[in-house]
Amino acid sequence: MVQASADREQAECVWPGRGCFCHFRDEGIVMLPVQRQSHGRSRRRRSHDALKAIKAGICPVSGMPKRHHRACAESGYVRPGLTIRVKKLGIGVERD
Repeated sequence: MVQASADREQAECVWPGRGCFCHFRDEGIVMLPVQRQSHGRSRRRRSHDALKAIKAGICPVSGMPKRHHRACAESGYVRPGLTIRVKKLGIGVERD
């Protein structure tokens, strides 16, 4: 009886010798990793997932904080020679 289940396990293994064990349950084959990943390896992999702080500069026209390579919300300044005006949003227009 034990031999029959071992033959079935070898016959239905999708990736034999590829670092996985096949365990049979009522719903079908469940693939499991051969070894656990260590805490350090998991954390090294996730080290790039952290949120980065937004870097902001100072707009030379209005003096307000502005993200790099973006238009200033107050003056519409992007770079020397390029100013954006959007009346609907109130960017780069005179305010009363």
